[in-house]
Amino acid sequence: MRLLIRTVLVATTLLCMSGLVFAEPYTISGSVAYQNDTPVQYEEVEVDCATYEYDCHAFEGQSAPTDLSGAYALTIEVDESYDGAELLLTIRGESFGHVINLSAADQTSEGYVIEQDIILVQNSPTGPIFTGLGCSVLVFSVAFILILIRTVRRFSVEGERERFVGRKTNPITDCPVCEGRLPRHLLTRHLIVEHEIDAHEAAEMVGSMLHEQSLD
Repeated sequence: MRLLIRTVLVATTLLCMSGLVFAEPYTISGSVAYQNDTPVQYEEVEVDCATYEYDCHAFEGQSAPTDLSGAYALTIEVDESYDGAELLLTIRGESFGHVINLSAADQTSEGYVIEQDIILVQNSPTGPIFTGLGCSVLVFSVAFILILIRTVRRFSVEGERERFVGRKTNPITDCPVCEGRLPRHLLTRHLIVEHEIDAHEAAEMVGSMLHEQSLD
């Protein structure tokens, strides 16, 4: 009787062990790049699932980061019951389907390994260096335009144009005797020569005129 019981127990144990399914690592590896072939650096590749893909939910939320070159290796634990389950690999808001395929994967001492490269639809974001360079170019361009406008405006005025090219302007004034117009620096000589006014008196007249003009 005891021998029969032992035989039944051993047979039951062997039957149970034959029905056990062992999970093995399943690694999805590859590279992630933007549309312009720039590697996606230090971003998470995360498992997401469609609503009715029930076999996927066991792995939902598992993730792996990309490295400097955009490479990633996402490892999950699977058994034969998950063969054919469809996952969604999500990165930077974009999702890419992956079907667990044990027969297509390479079986190594560390489990199953399969490759899947990902190309995003979006282009790489502008780096801070190029953004700063663009701002600098914009600032210098605006400054150059303002200087150019100011220079043209100054050059368009006769007095300012003469000053711009290095020549001093000679103000025009009226003669207090004949009311003729002549350069200010010639007024004293004009009074002496043309109107025969004493040099001292002519100088006083010019000084008085300049004083009155400065008050105006």
